[in-house]
Amino acid sequence: MIIPQFSIRWLLLVTAVVAAISTFVGVAVRGSPWAWGVSIAVGSLVVVMAVHVLLFAVIGVFARDVGIAQFDPIMLAPAPAEMAEVGIDELDPAQDSDWQPPDTAVP
Repeated sequence: MIIPQFSIRWLLLVTAVVAAISTFVGVAVRGSPWAWGVSIAVGSLVVVMAVHVLLFAVIGVFARDVGIAQFDPIMLAPAPAEMAEVGIDELDPAQDSDWQPPDTAVP
């Protein structure tokens, strides 16, 4: 399912936005410079969003193949299964006797 939950309100909102964009494009075709600018701005936003979606999909495929997808989104924290194997105490820096807090003093 592409849109799992939608309502008539969202459908009307999308219809109104598309109608406004179509109006701007129609005025731009007739030669109005401000409408050209609005049409190009909206078109470039659509292209930027499409590129982000495409790159996210490509990176997701590579991450699955390499095995990075087993980590949390933070990418620094181990996955819950790894935490169960190692134990929470071993991952806690406060439990490490050699651990020192970072120096936050401003010179």
